[in-house]
Amino acid sequence: MTPDEIARKVGAEIARAYPVVNHDATDTRNLVDLGRTVNGTPIHINRLVVEADLVLAITNVVPHCLAGWAGGAKIIQPGVSGEATTAMTHRLNMITNIPHLGRLHNPMRREIESVVERVRFDFALHTVLDPQQRIVHAVAGTPQPAYAKAVALAEPIWVAPVPALADIVVVSSYPADIDYWQGIKGLFSAELAVRRGGDIILASPCPEGISTHAGHRETFRALAGIPSKARCHMALAGEVADLTGAATAVCNARINELAWVSVYSDGLSDDDLHALGHARAESVPAGLARAFARQGPEAKVTVIPHGGEVAPRVV
Repeated sequence: MTPDEIARKVGAEIARAYPVVNHDATDTRNLVDLGRTVNGTPIHINRLVVEADLVLAITNVVPHCLAGWAGGAKIIQPGVSGEATTAMTHRLNMITNIPHLGRLHNPMRREIESVVERVRFDFALHTVLDPQQRIVHAVAGTPQPAYAKAVALAEPIWVAPVPALADIVVVSSYPADIDYWQGIKGLFSAELAVRRGGDIILASPCPEGISTHAGHRETFRALAGIPSKARCHMALAGEVADLTGAATAVCNARINELAWVSVYSDGLSDDDLHALGHARAESVPAGLARAFARQGPEAKVTVIPHGGEVAPRVV
């Protein structure tokens, strides 16, 4: 983060009074090797965390597109982990290439927690916000038991029941909209609400394009047009260097194979959308008109205005 972003994140007074460190996952000099998990994931953790006498965390608990739920152990992995550690946990997500949004028990989440078992993690405050960004629950204590309770409290807020899969889903990626790396969270939400062969219209500004991470941008472009299963096989065979980017690219292709995807965004170029395999929607109404032409005038529509965090569930 820039200094201005840090000041907004922690408050200007704290930013002036205390050192605030941006973790760099690629700086091997500031990482400590703590061995490997039983699955072979290298455990590389920021030296400041490893050498600290006390490790406290503040995390926010919402559904997460790959790990099931955000918060908790994710503050350590990927929060203060090395790039190789994060690549291997994301690799497990490709092995089970099914939607994990809003489902706590999945291989990637278990591997994240296996990493964190080797790291000092003394105390956590887990917050649960409502869609207006107000704190409605706060659970503090031993990190993992407190986290499980926080997830249970968050489910009624963020797991949204839907009566049936829709023909058309209109979804905003808010509040995950700085770039497509975040904005794709809206598609993970829509994936759980649209029928196969339906239409998704994603609204996401993405002012920083596909990603600020050059490697992730190149991974999406290198894998453009390749089916999701082939992308997965290439990544697992070592043909893709950026495993973290590949995991998201695999999911992106999976959603393209499920439904027609149109994106309303000022920040994504035509080349970006081509690499992502999406059509451009000049506006949300224009995207809807195209979707109704494809799905028929009686098509059922679901609208998800907070798609960066909502996990739909058919009931």
